[in-house]
Amino acid sequence: MSKNLYETWGSDSEKDKVYNDINLDGYDGAVYRSSAYSPGYGNRQTYIDVEPNRSVRPSFSKTDYDAFRPGEAIPTRQKRIMSMCMSAYDRVGIIRNVIDLMSDFASQGLVLVHPNKQIEKFYRKWFSEVKGIDRSERFLNYLYRCGNVVAQRRTAKLSKKHEQELKRAAGADMVIDVLKVPRREIPMQYDFLNPVAVDVVDAGAMVVGKPQFYLNISKYTYQSLLKTAKTNTAVFKTLPENLQKQVQDGDILLSLQKG
Repeated sequence: MSKNLYETWGSDSEKDKVYNDINLDGYDGAVYRSSAYSPGYGNRQTYIDVEPNRSVRPSFSKTDYDAFRPGEAIPTRQKRIMSMCMSAYDRVGIIRNVIDLMSDFASQGLVLVHPNKQIEKFYRKWFSEVKGIDRSERFLNYLYRCGNVVAQRRTAKLSKKHEQELKRAAGADMVIDVLKVPRREIPMQYDFLNPVAVDVVDAGAMVVGKPQFYLNISKYTYQSLLKTAKTNTAVFKTLPENLQKQVQDGDILLSLQKG
């Protein structure tokens, strides 16, 4: 074995002598590099066959692990991220408790104020009618849970007589009927939808500020709604009228726009 740390040569004969001295048959002194390709992760530098029957193991990162075990990979698409967050909320007790605590704490003490006391009384009565505290807590819960909130607003026509009654109400329960009045329409109910089930069908319309939102229900949900429409009409009619019509027409992709 040569005692020198490095060996050099100037001719083929000297090279053969060095090879014989250090017993490296066929070694050319250069590292052979090849490129491996992982789908979705680009090229990787590997050191395969740096010398006969000897290779250097390539690096193995989290992206490589995900490529071989996609079921354990952290999602990168928006809906899959929200789905995983909602699944964690349902399955992990500590996560659910923390989010419930945060949403409950943040919604405590909400009060509507206005310089005009008569208008303030109207707003506070309206806030009570629409269950403002509960709706605020649900809004915050969805926000903390999956970072996205989808709410559909239902409105009611308010006559001038009912408006005066709301202004005079000090705390008595009141039911506001949906009246066919051309104007004086106010929000009366807020329904929160699963953001994973909401699709933007015409994404190009978002550029001009008119996106088209649709509720993409599963076949099982659709069949359940049809069954409810036949066996429990009162419950089915609590759905907005436009959704009732679409379900009865056989649609699974339900438009959330009025009309």
